[in-house]
Amino acid sequence: MPLNIQDSFLCTKPALVALHNDDFRQTLGSPVNSAIKGNIHIPCQMQSLSEERRQAVYDAVRSFNIFSDDNDPYGERDYASFEVAGVQYFYKFDYYENADFEHGSPDPSDLNVTHRLLTIAASDDY
Repeated sequence: MPLNIQDSFLCTKPALVALHNDDFRQTLGSPVNSAIKGNIHIPCQMQSLSEERRQAVYDAVRSFNIFSDDNDPYGERDYASFEVAGVQYFYKFDYYENADFEHGSPDPSDLNVTHRLLTIAASDDY
């Protein structure tokens, strides 16, 4: 998705965070989007799924677009809950200063100071 700076939606920090989160999850961290630094965390239960089921979950993360004030009150698109084959899953973003994951990012809207951690898991993992 090309960044259109003229779009007034992008003038707020939550809107920039949402844009970066969408770009990262829609490519699941692919090198195509190398400006957005991050990692993906997949708990053991997700790793034990069949390749077909895991891909279905990844596809659901990539394509999720049902955001509202109820499930995205800050407009950052940093969390979603969804169902695949009768199982409830979620994704969640956390923001860090670097890949050491020691300190939180001072500004998640700024790609220069933010390393994203995208967790994808079954709801009963937590």
